[in-house]
Amino acid sequence: MTPGQSDFWKDFQHTGSVADYLRFKQAAAQEETEDAEHNRRIGASGSKIS
Repeated sequence: MTPGQSDFWKDFQHTGSVADYLRFKQAAAQEETEDAEHNRRIGASGSKIS
């Protein structure tokens, strides 16, 4: 969990708000997408490089 995700999680724990939980999930999904894009660009293990 990144610091940004941790903040969203703490907000959710404090409020129990569905909106806070969804912000946490959205941040996690965005980070996963960015990580996948970064790995694709640098030719991560298992990618086909010509």
